[in-house]
Amino acid sequence: MTDAVTTPGAERIDSEEACFVSAPAGVDLKTLSAELRAVGLRPYQLEDVARLGNSLAEGVKSAIARADLVVAALPKSREYANVLFEAGIAVGLEKPIVLIAEPGTKVPSDLSMALIIKAHLTDAEAIRFALESMPRRRTAAVRSGKPTGHPLGRYADELLGRLSDQLSDKTFTEHAAIELLRSAIDASGAIAVRDNTNLGFDLGVWADDLESIGANPLVIEYKANRDFINTTFEEHRRRNARLALFVYLNDSSGQKPAKTGIGEFPLLAISLTSLLSAMRSQSFAEVVRHLRNLAAHGYLADDVN
Repeated sequence: MTDAVTTPGAERIDSEEACFVSAPAGVDLKTLSAELRAVGLRPYQLEDVARLGNSLAEGVKSAIARADLVVAALPKSREYANVLFEAGIAVGLEKPIVLIAEPGTKVPSDLSMALIIKAHLTDAEAIRFALESMPRRRTAAVRSGKPTGHPLGRYADELLGRLSDQLSDKTFTEHAAIELLRSAIDASGAIAVRDNTNLGFDLGVWADDLESIGANPLVIEYKANRDFINTTFEEHRRRNARLALFVYLNDSSGQKPAKTGIGEFPLLAISLTSLLSAMRSQSFAEVVRHLRNLAAHGYLADDVN
């Protein structure tokens, strides 16, 4: 645990990693607390450590100062102004933040640097997957301000050659496509984790460079045919995803993908070949940002090349 107590009177939390949990009064946190403990965190709330005699502001600052990680719960059916206040203090103290935002909850853009998990507070499966997949460098709250991703260069050509060989040999499968994607993303400086919990997507990607556009983490779904894009759209809209990437192998209609919007539901689309080709000279995060900007301004998503 990091000994980060800076406020007089703060008591040390006896745990490998102390996790301050901020939530509206009366919210059921049993599931969240159990999942936090399962990944080696010791959850606690203000009431657990508040020192008698301190003001509320002093107590909140002291409680957050000793934490290695801050988890803020944003339920859709409750007022959570106090949670945003405490999250703001965590930002000021340069603490890493995870937001558990229930579907339909609006997350302020000022907190887009946080890892945002879209799930109900009672959805143990979704919370567990996100916490277990979360990069262990979560305590690195201060960013350098410099991009951490990089282009693939010749490695992109190697991956494209592998794709071409597998297609020629008829050995290309969905599993092979996802492994190609994961290899490319990992080599570009991000962290790609395969979903093994049937939550409706193939890869979850974490990258510091995606935080500035609110896409950290980013979910990716792969399909052999672009015709599945409408089904994917509906699935992710129901999940209230903040940003999703649809990667496909081919387009049976012979047409480029339709325009994607950045309004109420931004679903970006690109072919696997186009993505790998673009990553020859751009990092994965740069490609996603470009796709997002093109979609936001009404261009065809596949115009990335």
